[in-house]
Amino acid sequence: MAHSDGHNKDDEFEGVNEMKKFDFMFYISLRHNIKIRSIQDMLEMRYDKIKKLGKLLENDSEKMIILLDGLDEWSFDSEIRNEFQAGLPGRDFTKKYTIVTTSRPWKIHSLRVSNREIHQLLKLEGFDERHEKEMIKKTITALDESLDPSECEQELKEPSVVSLKQVPIMLQQLICLWCDGKLNKTSRCAIYTGMLELLFHLEYQ
Repeated sequence: MAHSDGHNKDDEFEGVNEMKKFDFMFYISLRHNIKIRSIQDMLEMRYDKIKKLGKLLENDSEKMIILLDGLDEWSFDSEIRNEFQAGLPGRDFTKKYTIVTTSRPWKIHSLRVSNREIHQLLKLEGFDERHEKEMIKKTITALDESLDPSECEQELKEPSVVSLKQVPIMLQQLICLWCDGKLNKTSRCAIYTGMLELLFHLEYQ
């Protein structure tokens, strides 16, 4: 999107403009790179068909963004540990690439990652009540304007579903189940079954 012609969408958070700084983006699934210590080794294994990868890393690292996905699914045991990187994948400090790492919060704490190892830490908290109401209203309006969003809000206050609403995609599925009259709140298992049936129904429509 950042490098495409004719981009006219509003860029409220300047995310698209920020991405224009990068010419290359590499994705690494850490769950598929268990026991591999260095980011460069991961890149060479994942993108072995790129003959000029070494030159890119050497000469254009400041134009690269590397997404390391799933730190909580990665592990590395070694007798030799870098004192500056006790638990994170090894990186070359002479390179200027930008690294974005995703993880469940517990992994960051268990690795005892210090502030000097992370330039910026963002934690996703899920939906708050205002966003929840907005999503309920917009989804129901799109599905069936005859239904009352406030009734759905009341139904979703039940203890069996309240903890699921913070995840946007699960909230959307709960709303869809409610619109179809299939929101069975008797058990968490029944709710998950309804969500799966909804997904299979959409796939085979």
